[in-house]
Amino acid sequence: MERELSAVRYALPPAVVQGDPQHRNALHYGDRTVLCDWDTVAWGPPEWDLVTIEIHCRRFGHGKEHYKAFADAYGFDVTTWPGYRVLRDIRELRMVTTNAKKTAHTPGSLAEVERRITGFQAEDAYIRWNICEFWASRGPLTSGTQRALEHREGLRDGLPSRHGVFPQVTALP
Repeated sequence: MERELSAVRYALPPAVVQGDPQHRNALHYGDRTVLCDWDTVAWGPPEWDLVTIEIHCRRFGHGKEHYKAFADAYGFDVTTWPGYRVLRDIRELRMVTTNAKKTAHTPGSLAEVERRITGFQAEDAYIRWNICEFWASRGPLTSGTQRALEHREGLRDGLPSRHGVFPQVTALP
């Protein structure tokens, strides 16, 4: 993966990236949507955020039409870009390893992590994933509350570039 990543040529100019754009990090008011949870904001290739959105649409049941509507509105379909598979594989691996770190604290997450790994081994890019929730047993929480609790408990990663996972991303002060 490292060798493949070094060969990736980004199509879009560097920009502010949110770091974890997903449905649970969005606030909706009428017909407006605003991203929240900006603790991983950085400057880098937007393709990282775009591939994350595609993964969430595909893996968590939002559907191809939902992703297509997003890509059409954005004006760029990351799945047609030559570097898509490399970024997809790295991001999905990170999504598995992040959940693997929570297995001691999150009931049922070990089975989900094992299921995802089995899907990787079978090269099944469409197996549906389930959300591994640490706080699920404590009742429903808003996305922001859940993030704050995860930070307090030290269960959430910091900025990806701090871990060398996304080397093209630069932390903002």
